Amino acid sequence: MKLISFVFSFKNEEKNLNELIKRVDDSVKKLSNYNYELIFVNDASDDNSEKLLEDLQKNYPITIINMS
Repeated sequence: MKLISFVFSFKNEEKNLNELIKRVDDSVKKLSNYNYELIFVNDASDDNSEKLLEDLQKNYPITIINMS
């Protein structure tokens, strides 16, 4: 199985993260023989984006990297 890594930088994207993750997940599920990982780089976000991503880690292959 091949792995696709998606890397995103985020700053105050709390309102957009759910939709982004759902779309990526739906798209990759249509491919055969592929797994994926989502890597989110925190660019000094001061909203609830990081907390939201931590909650979503329970259901999606998410890694969070903090730059601050």
